[in-house]
Amino acid sequence: MSKYVLFSLLISCLSVNGLAQTISGNAFHKDNDLKSFPDAGATIYLLTPGCSKPVKSVRTDVNGNFKFDNLKTGNYLIAAVSADTKQTWQTGIRMLKYAPLKAYYGTDWKDVPAGLEDSMNLYKQKADSIDLLTTRKQKVADRWAEQKSEMMKRFFSYVDSIKSVFVPKLTCEGIEDMNSLINGVHSYFFQEVNLTDSDPAATVTIDFGIDSLD
Repeated sequence: MSKYVLFSLLISCLSVNGLAQTISGNAFHKDNDLKSFPDAGATIYLLTPGCSKPVKSVRTDVNGNFKFDNLKTGNYLIAAVSADTKQTWQTGIRMLKYAPLKAYYGTDWKDVPAGLEDSMNLYKQKADSIDLLTTRKQKVADRWAEQKSEMMKRFFSYVDSIKSVFVPKLTCEGIEDMNSLINGVHSYFFQEVNLTDSDPAATVTIDFGIDSLD
């Protein structure tokens, strides 16, 4: 029987001697009983604007902690994927460049492969999450446009109709290959972090959506 958990990431930004900057945080799951436990082995990516590949990437330790140090001031993009996400690659699915990040609802597709019977939709929530769904029931995708708390409640009612969930492969090129999460439901979440000498400390919480664990 699957257990649904909320995967969240806490990021803090600290300055070291005003020169080297540090981004650190913790990745964890939150289950239905409101108990949290670390996501050991989650992959955390660090990117810069206009990047073609991650500047750095680390995996969380047994306690779910991670750290990027010796960074310069400037804008960064943090992205993460849970160690518990079950992934397989689906080829031939591409989308338009998703930057710059902004809150919107709707669809934006290009080069959808021929022969797919399912409807495909792109929905982006207020937290700058990107969820690409293929579903047998269109009403499942429609739920993602609703308020988050209500969306999750109603989504559970239709979770069995989901055939796969697609998220963008982590690069910053104009056209992106897509990663197909066949087993389970998961979202990539992107968070911009600005490191400055005058404002070196910042804390943000990123929700990574619902994942299905055996």
